[in-house]
Amino acid sequence: MKNRQLTKIIVLACFTLAAVASAEVNLGFNGVGGHIGLAMPEGSIGNPIAFGANFDFGTLMDNLHLTGLASYWSKGWAEGFSTSSLTIAAIAQYFFGDPGAQILPFAGAGLGLNITSTTVEWFGEKSSSSATDLGIHLQGGIHYVLSEAMKLMAYAQYSLSGWDYFGIYGGLLFNLNK
Repeated sequence: MKNRQLTKIIVLACFTLAAVASAEVNLGFNGVGGHIGLAMPEGSIGNPIAFGANFDFGTLMDNLHLTGLASYWSKGWAEGFSTSSLTIAAIAQYFFGDPGAQILPFAGAGLGLNITSTTVEWFGEKSSSSATDLGIHLQGGIHYVLSEAMKLMAYAQYSLSGWDYFGIYGGLLFNLNK
């Protein structure tokens, strides 16, 4: 039974490596942009405004792009309580359909660091704590091609880490190769 499972895993890995090896890999710093949106963290702290940067690191294979993001939000949620979060992640985005289309829907998943900090002030005493967690980030959205050099992006993201949150974002991505 275990040999059969191991054989299946090896065959799947070989097919995956063959697909990646035959694809045209084009990695590099291809684009940069920014986003703004609404983060909705778990708990009752409210929905802070989030902002940050997006990066295009090129293609791993047809329709599969490597991207990165840095995103920040902060919220005071009760008298003397505040929380902030910084996310730095690498995400693989798979684009559906024709790469030359004007509207490019995508789904993505990746890993990143989520750095959260909470500060509490109680009877004149101030205390803070922070944590750095490895997070899983799931995305879905669209890129709308405005020109060869610029895309409008809109996407939703769910981040699973020490402080889970859902976010809705929009922004621009500038192609540095055009």
